[in-house]
Amino acid sequence: MPTRLDAKDKRILILLNEYGKPVSRQKLHRMIYELQKEKNVKFNFTFYGSPPFSVKLQNKLEKMVERGYIRVLYLVGPGFLRLYTDYYAITEKGKQIAAKKDIDKKDIKKIKEYVNEMRQSLAVSPAQEG
Repeated sequence: MPTRLDAKDKRILILLNEYGKPVSRQKLHRMIYELQKEKNVKFNFTFYGSPPFSVKLQNKLEKMVERGYIRVLYLVGPGFLRLYTDYYAITEKGKQIAAKKDIDKKDIKKIKEYVNEMRQSLAVSPAQEG
């Protein structure tokens, strides 16, 4: 039984689509935390710890994987304790939803600005990618 995507789901898909490449779970949580806290994008997740982590966000990501909007890639990690690191990538089905952009236009603009700021900071110091 398919369920409709809510606005949070669509914001996540738009973020992944704008970012344009697979992103680690830790980085995705951090990105959404920063968008919510610094840019006031309406995600409304509760984050704990450092690096920030949200159980509700993680559950939402897992449901979106099950429904085929995003997929999980397992990449070899830097050491034995992190042998595999999971990354999220948007699927074609997810890109179709992201292309509709049927959420608050201000949030879309904030997400695009955030991704562009990240790209500019990575161009200056690519060692921070991860």
